[in-house]
Amino acid sequence: MTDGDEFRVRYSTKESVEYLEGVDAFEFRLGSFVDIPRAEDWDRVVPEAFRGRRDEIVARLMSDRLLVGTPARDVFA
Repeated sequence: MTDGDEFRVRYSTKESVEYLEGVDAFEFRLGSFVDIPRAEDWDRVVPEAFRGRRDEIVARLMSDRLLVGTPARDVFA
């Protein structure tokens, strides 16, 4: 588990973007929108280190220079 201070955003494919902290990572689907797991699904589908931190991680992800202005949408996960 990391302290969350250091993170990276990596573009895995044209259709996905990955948020990473240390060895923990979660892949988000990318298209016209960035698909974000709904709040009620978040803790069930993300790594333990990311649980309870949805707003923080989504804000960090969406602040990436290549994602600024891309709309996000909540999706069933």
